[in-house]
Order: sequence, then structure tokens, then C-alpha cells
Amino acid sequence: MSIKMLENYLLLRDGELIKQAARRRHSDILDKFDELVEDYSRHAVPTEKTVNGLRMGLILVGITITVPAFLVGIEIGQGLGFKEAITASLTGGFVLFLIGACSGTIAARTHFSTYVILQFAFGISGAKFVSLVIALTSLGWFAVTIVLFADALHNAMLNSFSAELSLQYYLICGSLLMVLTTIFGFKALDRVSLIVVPLLAVFLFFVAWRSLQSIGPEAVMNYSGKGMDYGQAVSAIIGGYIVGMTLLPDLCRYAKQHRDGISGAFIGSFIGYPLVLLLSALPSIATNANDYILVLVELGLGGGGVIMLIPATWTTNANNLYSSSLALSTIFTTTAKWKIVIYIGALGTIIAALGLAQNLIGFLLILGYLVPPIAGIYITDYFIINKKKYSQEQDEKQAGANPVAFAAWLAGSLTGYLATGGSIILSGVPSIDAITAASLLYFLLAKIELTMSRKT
Repeated sequence: MSIKMLENYLLLRDGELIKQAARRRHSDILDKFDELVEDYSRHAVPTEKTVNGLRMGLILVGITITVPAFLVGIEIGQGLGFKEAITASLTGGFVLFLIGACSGTIAARTHFSTYVILQFAFGISGAKFVSLVIALTSLGWFAVTIVLFADALHNAMLNSFSAELSLQYYLICGSLLMVLTTIFGFKALDRVSLIVVPLLAVFLFFVAWRSLQSIGPEAVMNYSGKGMDYGQAVSAIIGGYIVGMTLLPDLCRYAKQHRDGISGAFIGSFIGYPLVLLLSALPSIATNANDYILVLVELGLGGGGVIMLIPATWTTNANNLYSSSLALSTIFTTTAKWKIVIYIGALGTIIAALGLAQNLIGFLLILGYLVPPIAGIYITDYFIINKKKYSQEQDEKQAGANPVAFAAWLAGSLTGYLATGGSIILSGVPSIDAITAASLLYFLLAKIELTMSRKT
């Protein structure tokens, strides 16, 4: 072999070795990325990846600290007065906790997301349709909320720093922040909540303290309210967070044990949520303002206070995107969940940027009637019909759709809709009426179906 041929051989060999090393590095990077974004959206969460109930509760509290909850707090505070607002908040929180304790227990025992759990009651094909409804609802609220986020940031930067950037700029930046958070799934929500929730809690207590300073504790406690019906107030409180309790398995599947799922639901719905409502009600009574931004302005907090609303909206809206991506991952089973997050995040951003989000609110409110009955069906199916026997192997046998579950879902949704309009009066809380009707009908129809199958 000539020297020239030897040189060529060595060059080719070295080039191939370099290519192989590059491929290995590329493969290692992909493996590490896959490990970082792994969220077990289609399978049970491994035991070693689970966390305790306090961590679960912090995430839930972070989700509740948001503008819609502030508005509910202002409504009940000014409508009932502070004393009655306390009892209404605790009553509503306790009802939510009962539902959350059931859904959280199912998730903690199975380690499945809401959308995998739905497959047991609705069948695999049927659950895809239900999951699509939930995904569209969550995505729609993501688009609506990102507009609120961008608007708050735009006003804060304009008023505080005279920054004249466009609303679309803040909208896109906010969407990127939320998409990047959601790509990493529960791990990112957990880390963000550990930082953001304590800051937001300090801020809310500070606003309440400033309010008490401005008019005094006696004036707040003696405020009688504007005559709002107590049942209507409790209904608003429950309705404001019932979807969160229905979709609680999305988070509580990471609970170590079932008691962690229960304690997470307790912290989120019976402690965190009522506190957020009352800490919103108190300053609104002090300032007599029915908008939280106006409350902050009246208390002299202005732009700095508005900026604190940004992380509040961040945690809540990242969860909207998270729920939507989990739901769609059980429909598009060959697409990685992190890619689904990017696709739907981009779609939600486009909807918001085109100014279509506000037009969706009426449609989203209608879809909202469809979500609470789902909890009644899967809770009844798990605890009574299937007697706590859920497994991935069992689920794979249920390939079709379960007409019994769909009949109960339709009846529960219709009950909630009629109760909201006042056509029927049951408990006075339409979402609870919907859950109860769906649960009872599902139980009766499932038992009848089981009895008939035994006869044949």
C-alpha cells in the first residue's frame, strides 16, 4: 500500500469515527431531552417520581391565585359582607374538597391522568371524544387568559417604565414562557410553584394589610353587603373551581400515596382557594372597587401590583395548556407530548393575536357545562362499579365507547344547564346538580346493564 493510499484510508477512518462520535453525542442529547420532558402522559407515573401532598397543594394554590378567582372574591365580598363571605368560602371550599378528595385518591392510587382514567368509564374510543372536549375547553381558556396576561403586562410596563411595545409583543413573549414551562410538564409546574406561590401569598396578605390600614378592621367586619343570595354566592365559589377538581388527576397522579392526593386537594381547595377569595374580598370592601386592578390603584400599589398579577396568570395558564396537552396526548398517541404542547401553544397564541379569544368566551361557557358531570361518572365508576380495580391491562380490553357513560354525561350536562337557567331548582348549585345527576344515572344504568348481561 502506498503512502498516499494509507493517508486516504486514515482520513476516511478518522472521518467515520468523527461521524460516529457526533451521532452518539446527538443521541445522548436526545436521550437527555426525552428524559427531561418525560411526563408519563399515557402511562402510570413511576413511584420514584412521585411527590408529597404539600408540593401538590402548592401547585393547586398557584393555580387558584388568578384574576377570575379575584373577581369571585370581590363579588361575594361586596355581595355578602366579609363575615358571611368567610362562611360561604369555607362551605364552597369544603364541597370542592369532597370532590377533590375522591378524584385525587383515584389519581394517587392509579397514577393515571384524567384522560387515561376516563378510558375505564367511557371506553378508549369514547374517552377520546371526551378528552377532545376538555382539550378544546382548556385551550380556549389558554387563549383568553394569555390576552389578559399580555394586557396586564403591557399596562404595567407602559405606566411604570413608559415602555411603548405592542400588545402582541407581550402576548408572544407570555405564550413562549408558558409553552416552555409546560413542555417540561409536572416537574416545571412544581418548580415554578415553589417560587411563585410564596411570593404571591405575601403580596395578597400585604394588599389585605394595606386595606385594613386604610379603613380599619371594624369597618370591614361590619360591612353588611349588597344583599347577594348566600346560595348564589356558594354556587359561584364552587363553579369557579369545579373544573379544577374534575381535572385534579392531571396533578395528583404524582402523589406518593392516596393520602397525599387528599391532602393536596385539602390544601388547594379548602385552605388556598377560600384564602384567595377572602384576601380579594377584603380590599374590594375597603376601596369599594369591583375590579382588582382598580383595587390596587386605590391602595396606591399601581404598576407594581399589576406586575405581581403576571406570575399569577403564568401558573394558571400553564396549567390550562398542560391539561389540554395531556388530553390530546391520549388522542394523538404517536406524537410526543412536548410537540403537542408546542403545536397547541402556537394555535392558542394565534387565536389570541387575531383577537378571536374574546369571541370564544360564550362557546367556552357552554363547554363548561360538559366538564363537571365527568367527575361524577369516573368517581362512581372507580369506587362503586369497578370497585377500585383499574389497571393498564384491564383498560386495553375496553376498546370501544360506553353508551351508558355518554347517556349519564348528557343528562348531567343538561341538568347543570337547566339549573343554571333556573328551569329546575335542586341544590342551588348547578355544577353539583350536574355531578350528582350524572353519578346517579351512571350508577343506575351500569347496574341495569350488568344485571342484563348476567341474565344472558
